[in-house]
Amino acid sequence: VTQKQKIIIAENVCCAVNSVHNAGQICGDLNPQNIEINAQTARITLVDTDSYHIKEKYTGQTYRCEVGIPEYIAPELQQKMQEGINLQNAALPTYTENTDNFALAIHIFALLMNGCHPFACAVNDSNAKNGKESISPPQPNENICSGRMVFFKQEDNLKIPVYAHDINSF
Repeated sequence: VTQKQKIIIAENVCCAVNSVHNAGQICGDLNPQNIEINAQTARITLVDTDSYHIKEKYTGQTYRCEVGIPEYIAPELQQKMQEGINLQNAALPTYTENTDNFALAIHIFALLMNGCHPFACAVNDSNAKNGKESISPPQPNENICSGRMVFFKQEDNLKIPVYAHDINSF
């Protein structure tokens, strides 16, 4: 898939999510398994709508999305989910257009950056050469909560994953 095709796919994903929002609804659990892409036509199909966050137009009743993959959940929602609070019992609103847009931005970034999650990182190899103890890099959901994003702010012991495109390619 060429970069031009990826941009068309990104535009179409944006249009699909916007259509859901224009209908007054929220995607909620907007993860890769819920977006089908036809690479030949760039056609997008949003699936798994049973995990949408639905607000009934006439009664105002909310049918909340009770699931989500942490790597796609916005930090403000993750901050709500502490000390026994989860997506089933967190105070509403939980998922919003803004949380959908956060997940959407992750998808677009990954699409254009060779599949790399924007909050992914790798351990800096120079630490091992200096005899320092081996460490595991923080996971994307930890980085989302802490605001750590090595693509835009360098950290001594962490680096951009080797499989990611150069951020300057944008």
